[in-house]
Amino acid sequence: WSQFSRRPPALPRRHAIEVTAAVAGGRLRVDVVHGRSIRPERAHALVERFRKALEEVAAGEGRYVRSDFPEVALEPAELARLRDRFGRGVERVGPLWPVQEGMLFHGLADPRSRVHRQQVHAVFRGEVDPDRFEAAWRAVVAGRSALRSAFVADAGQSLRCVLREVPFALERHRLGSLADLDRFLEADALRGIAADAAPPMRVAWIDLPDGLAAFVWTFHHAALDGWSGAIVLG
Repeated sequence: WSQFSRRPPALPRRHAIEVTAAVAGGRLRVDVVHGRSIRPERAHALVERFRKALEEVAAGEGRYVRSDFPEVALEPAELARLRDRFGRGVERVGPLWPVQEGMLFHGLADPRSRVHRQQVHAVFRGEVDPDRFEAAWRAVVAGRSALRSAFVADAGQSLRCVLREVPFALERHRLGSLADLDRFLEADALRGIAADAAPPMRVAWIDLPDGLAAFVWTFHHAALDGWSGAIVLG
């Protein structure tokens, strides 16, 4: 910090307080220059507040600022609500495509509608370790921003918030027959998916008789389309 740098007389002062900041060699340098109209103790107090705010941001405890999310124009109150809801865990915020907004609107209007929920399932024969299966899905969620997304509506605009980390746990069930599996698929298709929480999906592991097992992956269409779903499974 250089709190009160001297200014060459040949350079006229345009403002009562001037702040110049630059990063060099991985370090931030801030120069604060003030004129005689600003009392020294007032300038010192301003610099100290500025320093503390920067230290909070560097420690990950500060508020979000507009430049954190350049894809959207968010007001301070909206940024504060993001912080209250997700903490400092938001990696990116972006707008939705109109088709995504329509999907979310329909989902709110009729939470039991299947229109914008996709379901994929498969039946296995042989030994498959559900713990390793769960670990593989956890890695997939961590590596795909679409699966770390929460969709929120705030101040008249819908936003996609990508979180740095999201929890994932495999749902585990045991059923007595393939007919029970069919009934499970029907019931699962009617279950809602909270698009405003990440991940916007769920995966169920189902133990079946005769050495069979199944998995059911259900996800919100606003997060993935059919092509994207195939990429995830690939």
